[in-house]
Amino acid sequence: MSSGGAANPGASHTSLRDLAQAALARRPPSLRMPPLLRDRYEAEHALPRALELRRTTAAGACIYVFAVLVVNSLLIQHPNWADIAMQITVTPAAELLIASLFFRPDMPPPAREAAATVVAGCFSLATVLAVDDAPGESPYMSFLLACLPMFYVLAFVRLRFLSAAAFSAFSVLALTVALAVRGDVSPLALASAAGLMLAAAVLALLMAYRLHLRAQRRYLQAMLHSLHPEGEADVMTELGP
Repeated sequence: MSSGGAANPGASHTSLRDLAQAALARRPPSLRMPPLLRDRYEAEHALPRALELRRTTAAGACIYVFAVLVVNSLLIQHPNWADIAMQITVTPAAELLIASLFFRPDMPPPAREAAATVVAGCFSLATVLAVDDAPGESPYMSFLLACLPMFYVLAFVRLRFLSAAAFSAFSVLALTVALAVRGDVSPLALASAAGLMLAAAVLALLMAYRLHLRAQRRYLQAMLHSLHPEGEADVMTELGP
């Protein structure tokens, strides 16, 4: 019985090592991981991931409030401060509430990542609605349209790739619909706004993909080293970064 018990850990280590080597050697690199590796990865990264999402949500809320105050103070004549007060309280409050409920280590990863997508969507939707409320030719609208990529990247640069893709589609669709239903936005202005968002989406999606892939590959390389430290440098050199 003792010999069987001693054999199981070795067999398990061999299986993990083979899976990790196969995942790292895959060309082109893929975000898909075998269930065994994926479950270990999610379990070991639950706390860092929760803390990361809390930090980025808090930072995004602060940036959003600051930008709204700057825009209305410097670019808008006679701003409606009652509306502004609601704008800078409701959206950040909703995002921080979601963060407190879902960005926890014990939360299932799909629920946590879905909540992160919703938080990012709140930033995007609030910005789109602000654009929609502004006169079509005002500097306010022009400024916000110019800032959309900045908000876009800051809001979801830490989202995982699939969540980032869903958020990208939502943001572009929300802006296009909001401007299309207005009567004072020309087709050229609508196409320019949608094109701006699409350009931001491509860059941000590439960043999200690279960050997600890099985190997974570093984890797999560290696992290989922990399972077979001797001679592992040669293996990782062959597999690449």
